[in-house]
Amino acid sequence: MSSINASLSGNFKGVDFSTSNNEDEFWVKLIDYYNDCGISPYLGDHVKELSISWKDFLFYFYDGLEDEGIDVIYHSNISPHIETHRKNLEFTSKLPRKLNTKDIQEYESITENLENIGIKKRKLFQYQLRDLAFMLQSPNSANFSVPGAGKTFVALCVNAYLKKEILIVFVPNDVVMQSWEHEINNTFDTEHKPNTYRLNGNLEEVEMLLEKISEGGIGLITYRKILSRGFEKLFRDFFMNNPSHLILDESHRIKGGIKSTGLPSKIASKILSFSMFIDRKDILSGTPMPLNHNDLISQVEFLYPNSGLKEKIETEAQSPGAPIQGIFVRTTKSELELPEPVENSITQEMSELQAAFYELVVNRYREEFSVPSNRDLLNIKIATRAQLALSRVARLSVDPYFLVEDLKEKKDEIAKYIHSSRNETIINNLINEGEAENKVSKKMNKAIEITKKILEEEKKVIIWSQFSNSIKVLEEELREHTPVTLYGETENPESSVELFNDKNSGVDVLIGNPKKGGEGISLHHNCHNAIYLDRTYNAAEYLQSRDRIHRIGMPADVVPNYYIIHSVHPNKSKKVIDLRISNNLQRKIENMEKLLNDPDLKRLSLDEAAGDEQESEYSLDDLDDFIGMLINE
Repeated sequence: MSSINASLSGNFKGVDFSTSNNEDEFWVKLIDYYNDCGISPYLGDHVKELSISWKDFLFYFYDGLEDEGIDVIYHSNISPHIETHRKNLEFTSKLPRKLNTKDIQEYESITENLENIGIKKRKLFQYQLRDLAFMLQSPNSANFSVPGAGKTFVALCVNAYLKKEILIVFVPNDVVMQSWEHEINNTFDTEHKPNTYRLNGNLEEVEMLLEKISEGGIGLITYRKILSRGFEKLFRDFFMNNPSHLILDESHRIKGGIKSTGLPSKIASKILSFSMFIDRKDILSGTPMPLNHNDLISQVEFLYPNSGLKEKIETEAQSPGAPIQGIFVRTTKSELELPEPVENSITQEMSELQAAFYELVVNRYREEFSVPSNRDLLNIKIATRAQLALSRVARLSVDPYFLVEDLKEKKDEIAKYIHSSRNETIINNLINEGEAENKVSKKMNKAIEITKKILEEEKKVIIWSQFSNSIKVLEEELREHTPVTLYGETENPESSVELFNDKNSGVDVLIGNPKKGGEGISLHHNCHNAIYLDRTYNAAEYLQSRDRIHRIGMPADVVPNYYIIHSVHPNKSKKVIDLRISNNLQRKIENMEKLLNDPDLKRLSLDEAAGDEQESEYSLDDLDDFIGMLINE
């Protein structure tokens, strides 16, 4: 009998081998094979234990041990994960591949099975049946259908069809959690509806809820919760001991888990750390690649860790979707047969004082970043300064009166320069203008004007802005219309969504931040108008927010309207950041179109060519693009 034992290492990042007899011929062969693989460090025959990373074990070691005739006793904490990995490798080795298209009879069989397990209240559309059939053919899968295509419903059908009794779902925030609860209630009949729990308590409370879920149920948790002390270990242990189904909703939230430069996202790293211990995994995102192929890698590695797909995507960076054909499904916008939206691009000229202040700030940042050494964005301090500069210049386009006051309180060099005696006249005049205008910029007034016209037609409207102060100003200016908000300072975001969605509530205006309200919620039943006061470089955030009012279930005879307001300089030869953001979004949408082969995205990018709250996250490429604008590249 073998004297060699193997188990997961204490930190769960590798495999520990040990023996009670280091002179056993199998142990000697094991050490020799380890050294032949070229894994560092080189080991002598005298060692009684060795550790090897999980990746090296799976890539170089496991199959070779069998070939070498080295008998190993695997601990129960590792055996099922080896089997899962072998199943995944077998699947990914056949990629890219075209998934088998189910015929109508097989679709009917799937529908019948779903009805037998309690999904009778709703019927899947044909494209949803197709996506479900494709997902069932994969050990783990991605649904990259456009927002509003019913990905949540399809994912619940996957879970029910596969009879996975334990389901954990990561969501962006509590508002999306509420949407999942509604979807669960609308999917299952009373007899088959699973118990659903919000995993938003402290460690002990969540541990108790997981014990209940281990007997069957659905747990909903926000991504940010995994950062709480002890939660990573709690979930790793849970997944290791309970065959579970894990769904990442808005899975682009983990795109920063694997990076070629810079530190990886903490949330994504923690989720990736236990992905190998999960029985079934699915990811849902309408915008899986908002920047480039690197955004896709973390999501694919979550589904199929250590399967070689990362290297294949990097090799085909210009067409990163090609090597993973067979993993993901996508329903396009045109397949939903929704009414075509109307794009309204609206320009608003800055006041002369706003334009003067804009030039003052931009010119100062231009001086700073024209120095070559100040363009090293891999330097954390420089990247932080560039991010602050981008945030300030973006705010200048929207809310100059807030920015000029805010800079009074700051101590950095740009603030001191702005409030120096040489600029005193411009600053004082702008402050006086702000007081005269009740601190409502011309761009804000344009949004208010459009809003009131929509309200006169007895229609609902959403105003999107990334800035808290802008939301507060608009809320005050529109107070006679009883608006609700959806941003970091909103006390009860779930109530805001419910009131706005209620046709008879009298609440016809929602003012929100796309980061808080642009994902995972439905606002399309009674609202078909969205105004963009400003936009960020975040393409995923923008596309997601658009689709809050353009989704299945909306009236077929109603046309959605998007109003995108662009600030322009009184001197037409001078470009404002709004145009740069618009061009940047266009490129990112085109990149996604190449990945997903989606003509709807291509059309949208052409239109674009004609704009718990937290600070916006800018990629290094975004910051470089911004600096390029400053120095006229």
